[in-house]
Amino acid sequence: MSIYSEFLNFHRNIYTSGHTTDLHNGKVIKVKVHTKTNSTKGYHEPEYNDLLLVSGSIKMSYEALIPLFALSGHEYRVLLFIIAYCAKREDNTFYWDDMVASEYMTLYQIAAGKKVKPETIRLALHKLTKLHIVQKIKKEHYLLNPLYSARVNNYSAKNIFNAFLARARNAGISIQKALFMSKGVAD
Repeated sequence: MSIYSEFLNFHRNIYTSGHTTDLHNGKVIKVKVHTKTNSTKGYHEPEYNDLLLVSGSIKMSYEALIPLFALSGHEYRVLLFIIAYCAKREDNTFYWDDMVASEYMTLYQIAAGKKVKPETIRLALHKLTKLHIVQKIKKEHYLLNPLYSARVNNYSAKNIFNAFLARARNAGISIQKALFMSKGVAD
C-alpha cells in the first residue's frame, strides 16, 4: 500500500472512529485523471483512472506561520495536527488524550515511516503550552491560541480572543506574552 493510500485510510478512519471535531471534512472525492494513451486499436484512446482526494482543506490564519517557522520537530507537527484534526472551529478547544496521541503517532508513522514515543508527543504538547500556543483548560482539554486558527467570522473571533485572553489574565500572564511568541523562544 502506498503512503498516499495509507493516508486516505487514516483520514477516513479518524473521522469515523477518532476524536476529531469537524466531521464535514472526512469525505473523499474522486477525480478522473488521464493516465496513459492506448494506441493498440489504430487510434489514440485516452485511459483514465480515479484519483481519490480528501475533499476538505486545512484552514488557519497567516499568523500561524509565526510558530510554524519558529518551531521544529514534533512541536511543529503536533501543532499542524491540532489545527487540521483537533481544534473546533467554533471555539478553538480540543481534547488531547492517549487515543488522540495514538492517532498522531499513526499519522506520523504513515508519513515518516518511523515510530514516535508517547513521551516525545507529551513533551511537544508541553512545549506548545509553555510557548502559549495552546492553553491547558483542564486535564486533557486545551484551547488553541486564536492567532493560529481559522476565523469563522468577526463575532466568533472576538469571543474566542476574549475567552483566551481572560484565561491568560486569570493566570497572571500579560496579553503580549499570551498572544505572541518572543523571537528565539522556540529554540
